[in-house]
Amino acid sequence: MNYDVVVLGSGIAGSAMATVLAKHGISTVLIDRAEHPRFSLGESMIPATSYLLRIMADRYEVPEFDNISTFLKIRKKVTASAGIKRNFSFVYHDPDRPFDAAESTMLPVPHHPHGPEAHLYRQDIDAYLYRVAVKYGATVLQNTAITEVDENADGVSVTTADGRAITGKYLLDCTGAFSAVAQKFDLRERPARMRTNSSCVFTHMIGVKPFDELYSPEQHGLPQPLSQGTLHHIFDGGWLWIIPFDNHDAATNDVCSIGLHLDQRGAALFDQTQSPETVFAQFLERFPEIAPQFEQAHTVRPWIRIPRTQYSSKRILGDRYCLVGQAAGAVDALFSRGLYITMEAVNAIGWRLIEAVRDNDFDPARFAEVERLTQGLLDAHDSVVHGSYIAFRSFDLWNAWNRVWALGGTFSSLRFRQAHLKYKITGDRSHLDNLDTHPFVGTVCADSPEYQQLFTDAYGIMLRVEQGDMEPEKAVAELYALYEGKAWIPPIYDLANPERRYVSSGDYRSMVESTMWGYTEAPEEIRERYFDFPAEYLFGAVRDAEAAEARWHTLLTEAAAYPTFGAFDAK
Repeated sequence: MNYDVVVLGSGIAGSAMATVLAKHGISTVLIDRAEHPRFSLGESMIPATSYLLRIMADRYEVPEFDNISTFLKIRKKVTASAGIKRNFSFVYHDPDRPFDAAESTMLPVPHHPHGPEAHLYRQDIDAYLYRVAVKYGATVLQNTAITEVDENADGVSVTTADGRAITGKYLLDCTGAFSAVAQKFDLRERPARMRTNSSCVFTHMIGVKPFDELYSPEQHGLPQPLSQGTLHHIFDGGWLWIIPFDNHDAATNDVCSIGLHLDQRGAALFDQTQSPETVFAQFLERFPEIAPQFEQAHTVRPWIRIPRTQYSSKRILGDRYCLVGQAAGAVDALFSRGLYITMEAVNAIGWRLIEAVRDNDFDPARFAEVERLTQGLLDAHDSVVHGSYIAFRSFDLWNAWNRVWALGGTFSSLRFRQAHLKYKITGDRSHLDNLDTHPFVGTVCADSPEYQQLFTDAYGIMLRVEQGDMEPEKAVAELYALYEGKAWIPPIYDLANPERRYVSSGDYRSMVESTMWGYTEAPEEIRERYFDFPAEYLFGAVRDAEAAEARWHTLLTEAAAYPTFGAFDAK
């Protein structure tokens, strides 16, 4: 059995990879030791991932990628099992002080023009992409374990548990932490190079009560319901994720994803010799304000424990292979960037490998940018997460620090939006192709020198806190000082104001206001980088905040005709 490309792992990375290749005439075999449907993590979308999926749909002529890019399209085209995601919310807990729901922050995600993000019920999403790979012509082998992997001058070969030999010109390992290729060629760094050092226990539950039923908007003061996004309970030493799939009126899936991450400080708070169930029970005892969410909750799958979440690779490329996404490394689920890192790799590898097969030239130099991108994404995410675990020491420190992440994510979305719109307007593929060649590839905001300096300064402050060279109170003041007087930061974000605990309210009006700032008041380099397209491509005839508000109310009225969309706006 001989193919152009052998893909190991039929999860979201492997199925997307096989789809891209097969669509463009590359003979591809997709091999997996298990079968679909099956459990997987990586359930929370972020705007950058959604934009990237829409870009890949056009770049590779695979409309099915667009079908999984937003909540509304997933429900219409793929599955009714998805949850809605309108925001990231973070609620702070200190067991030594009375709980205050106002010690919370939020980053709403854009709802216009594509609708809200989604919580992905991965067994359905992965199975859908697997079927798409089959549709476009990939050969698939499920329930097929691999016992041997070899590389030679002419290509690669894998041997299955039943003795079959499968050969190809190139191999993509899209499996995960237990990558057969990483083990074969001793690619893992031991220990992992990440500064973040966290463990995790996770499961799926039913009967988890929305936090909104315990604490009202008047108490937390945030612009959206906490239950209609990815909720993070944060504390000194770790965080708990709550990702509901039943958080809208049209829900058909009553499951909620639950995961507890602990760094070394957090792990010391609980008896790690006990089962994950016992550790979680100890956690609820320590934070009684969270416990009511779980009074009637029951697990619907076994708990899983990961002693250390982080792993990394000395390199991801060989002469005839590449580690993709989770096979290359992982940091921590905080900020939901794992799936984004995976899709960045798929996007970057796809066209390079298509050209390599057609040229019959697999010189590793052709893929060097993929190595730089992947390692850069992992290292940048490590810095953001590591800084955040330091910030968990107090709410004031978190409130000041998380603005760095929120600002970077916002500008990252603008980068993708600009590239996609310019492609739509001109038909010039270079706007899409250039997305993985920016000077700061892998960082939260890959094309902004202004942001790179801000992040470097902010992270340096956090490291001084960790090292004991700066008191948290001093760090808070210095972080807010970084946001002062920056002409390239939209004033509407009000980042230097500690009382403003969300970047934007997430509605149409706030989006128009920030975009119009970009057109009319932003520095020239910001306008050219993020707002270099006609406004009508976003707003039609809308040109000011008053018109935007009227348009928003019109959208709400129209949305009421659609149960899924109307439900999220009705809450």
